Amino acid sequence: MTNSTIGLRDLVSLEEGAAHFHLQGPLHVVPDSDTTGDVRVNDTEPSNPAADTERDDFWTSRRELAHVRDFARSRRAAPWAVLGCVLARVVAHVEPFVTLPPIVGGDASLNLFLGLVGPSGGGKGAAEAAAQDAVRYTRDPDTSPVEAGVGSGEGIAHTYLRYVPGRKGEPGSVEQHATRALFRAPEVDTLAALKGRQGSTLLPKLRDAWIGDSLGFAYADVTRRLDLQAHQYRLCLIVGIQPTRAGILLDDADGGTPQRFLWLPTMDANVPEQAPCEPPPIDWHMPPLTKASVSPTGRRNLPVCDTARTAIDQAAVARHQGRVHALNGHALLCRLKTAAALALLNGRAAVTDDDWSLAGTVIAVSDTTRAGVIRSLAARGEATTIARGKAEGLRSVVADETKNEHTTQRVSRLIMRNLGGEWTTRSDVWKSVASRDRHVFDDAWERLLAAGLIQGEDMDHNGPAGTKYRRRDAAA
Repeated sequence: MTNSTIGLRDLVSLEEGAAHFHLQGPLHVVPDSDTTGDVRVNDTEPSNPAADTERDDFWTSRRELAHVRDFARSRRAAPWAVLGCVLARVVAHVEPFVTLPPIVGGDASLNLFLGLVGPSGGGKGAAEAAAQDAVRYTRDPDTSPVEAGVGSGEGIAHTYLRYVPGRKGEPGSVEQHATRALFRAPEVDTLAALKGRQGSTLLPKLRDAWIGDSLGFAYADVTRRLDLQAHQYRLCLIVGIQPTRAGILLDDADGGTPQRFLWLPTMDANVPEQAPCEPPPIDWHMPPLTKASVSPTGRRNLPVCDTARTAIDQAAVARHQGRVHALNGHALLCRLKTAAALALLNGRAAVTDDDWSLAGTVIAVSDTTRAGVIRSLAARGEATTIARGKAEGLRSVVADETKNEHTTQRVSRLIMRNLGGEWTTRSDVWKSVASRDRHVFDDAWERLLAAGLIQGEDMDHNGPAGTKYRRRDAAA
């Protein structure tokens, strides 16, 4: 399966633990307690996911988390969805020179992707609105990130760069007019429509953006040749996802697209009957973050706790040894991004053990939500297959019945032609019918008898062997 495209059927079987690729439970790759140094993967699903997403210990662990939950419920929005939007907005305010350290490979971007999962009218817009009002991210509008809708892959760079024509015959130049942006796609169908365009590069470019890779195209036209360098932009993305419309993301699992998203529910199974009073918004203060003077790139890597480093390193070893599927490679990076976002929300510029632990809870909710989406798609596909099969079966039955009816009528006409004024046996008439049509002879004969078109020698019904018949109109 590593060399083929992963489809929905594969995701369902993987979710059930039939393969090495885990899309369901929280992925924690940690050393075993024994001395073998092996790696184990926890991919168990809570028995009651709806109840499990309450997680009171998570929400009460920090003042800002409790505030997000209370504010969300005062607005009748889902706390997990609101938290995801808050984290995306916080990260979108951070300059792109702030990165995660190169634990595996090179520096990693903080860029965060969020999927708000719920039915149509299920609270995706409410979650975004509540997240915008729950926190005062800045008092200076000029320092806010650009907010934009998702367009083509080529268009992403235009959000940050523009071509400036030269004056008086001088060559033009490209200037960066924005460093931070929050992209939104209220409906995942928007991504599907954009991906469906001929030559679309949207999903590959989004995957690059999540890592922080360079974004650009080698156009011959210099006015369109916008080369957005690695880690020179902050890009956060919020997508509204109806479960049965999520195929656009899940079908791209072999490219790693769904693994890059936090999947958080817009429905709150624990919603209180009485909405709590709305708390006043809280102020978020960006921790001191400046470019590193000692780094050639000027990037500032956030310190990361040893617990997270060890888990990520062990997962990398396991992937090299084939003990964890390579497509799980983004799971711990997604968790590390979430931990960094929680730290920044807490006003700190370092990932601690506590941040890492809290991020594990968010990832567990994300994995449970994504597993539910996979099951919804699978159930819909199964229902569609059954309905299609019934329709095909009905069409086949109708076609067979129509064909038999035509054959029966044709044989009935043949019988009437072969029955003249002279008496003859049923067996002789049967022999006059082609072998390919004899399977309907009995039906045709019974119909003719019932209609009174055939007369028996001594009776008007199908008599014993040797009885002779003729057409009734021949007796007139």
